[in-house]
Amino acid sequence: MDYQEAVESLLVIAERFNLESPRVLYACSGEDTTPARVWPRDNILFVDSNPCRTRVLQEQGFRTLTTDIETLENAGEFDVIYTHNGPAKLHKCIEMLVNKAYVISNNTYSIRDRITGCTLLGATKREDDPEFPGMLKKIWFDDDPTGFFKEIQTYEEFQKHEMNADVRRSFESIMKESGLEKKAAFETLKKYYQFYKKYGELYVFQKI
Repeated sequence: MDYQEAVESLLVIAERFNLESPRVLYACSGEDTTPARVWPRDNILFVDSNPCRTRVLQEQGFRTLTTDIETLENAGEFDVIYTHNGPAKLHKCIEMLVNKAYVISNNTYSIRDRITGCTLLGATKREDDPEFPGMLKKIWFDDDPTGFFKEIQTYEEFQKHEMNADVRRSFESIMKESGLEKKAAFETLKKYYQFYKKYGELYVFQKI
């Protein structure tokens, strides 16, 4: 995920969840200030462990913080967090300072393991990710070439049809990862598919 994709994803989240002027925690390299083109600077907090970058951002009028837990404890609440391969310490900080936020990342594995209380709403394709095998892969972005979800809307219909390999792998992964029963896993699978067919490739988590 590059910076342009990050901004586009933030816009998607803002629209999807009716956030007119989201408070954004931009936890990544501060070399790019693209989010400032989207929202007022007061709504964006850059978090970067590199003091040289944070100093440049401060000179441009941006709010900045380091990744020290002590510094972040009083940072406040955020509607959206964008993190670009953030360090483990930052993930711990996010746990502490976020009441309810939508977390966007290109590092699904680390967020899944290090942020408690997050519900996975979906994932982009990561067929090159050996640590996250089988989870929500190519099916979301093929525009349903088999027509599977055009014909199947209910769990009863789902039971009568044989799943193709992509659907079966995703369905089984959801059950394994979430512990959901089959009917609930089907509803989750359908929700994931519909969300990503409309909004495109993102990692999106909801902290609850």
